[in-house]
Amino acid sequence: MEYDFPSYQDLFEQTKRRLNNLKELAMKKNGRVEDEDKFMFMIVGNINLRFNTICLLLNNGNYDGIFALQRTLFELQLVFEAYMNSENKKHFLELYYKKSNFETAIKWQKLIEKSIEEKSNTFTKKDKENIGEWKIKIEEDLKDTTKERTTKTWYELATGEKIIDLSYKYLSATDYFISYDEPSNWVHPQRMEENVDVEFNQLINLNSMFFLINILKSDVKWIAEDIQKIKEYVKLDKSPRFQKYFIELLTFDNRLGEIGQQLIGEEDK
Repeated sequence: MEYDFPSYQDLFEQTKRRLNNLKELAMKKNGRVEDEDKFMFMIVGNINLRFNTICLLLNNGNYDGIFALQRTLFELQLVFEAYMNSENKKHFLELYYKKSNFETAIKWQKLIEKSIEEKSNTFTKKDKENIGEWKIKIEEDLKDTTKERTTKTWYELATGEKIIDLSYKYLSATDYFISYDEPSNWVHPQRMEENVDVEFNQLINLNSMFFLINILKSDVKWIAEDIQKIKEYVKLDKSPRFQKYFIELLTFDNRLGEIGQQLIGEEDK
């Protein structure tokens, strides 16, 4: 059955404008936008972009990849929650960049070492020495900043807590299940029979549709709450533009609720 998912395109553009409004306000009040604040805006900008990608797929009748995308959106939301509640945002930023450098070094080292082992002539022994030295330096730099295992995500390193614990702390067990744990089965090929039918056409069953609607409603709620938190952070009081924006997000959410009711009707048949 086909479902008439609402378009997020206009709200996507509105969310960008509201973020820019808030960033401009922060700049006027402080004379500049601090790096810590830029990072805050960047997180929500990525959440908005990721949600728009999900909605574009749905508007084109495509469900493939939605759950994998949702897991990444959930992690972004978890990052935002932990970051906004942190009293040491500089520490977050430091680990974000150091972990990024570490991952880059590790991946290049693997590629170069394997290429030399296979005698592909793509890289030289000097390249291997250089990447090895760089990786050691990067790893030492990271270990100087955290006592946690370097295999953890950067935000686990920054908080000293596991993803599941952060999820229960800032979101909920239900959020973790529907937006991270279950979608992990789609990131890893463990739901293949639920993704295509016997003729290899796209497939989504009723249970997955219920999951999807709950996921989308959570995403809309998070976007609204994130914008409100930033609004309070930069000390913006009442604003007609923001009030109208929140009403339109609510209307979008109500449209999703209507699809949910449609699903309940199908289940009762």
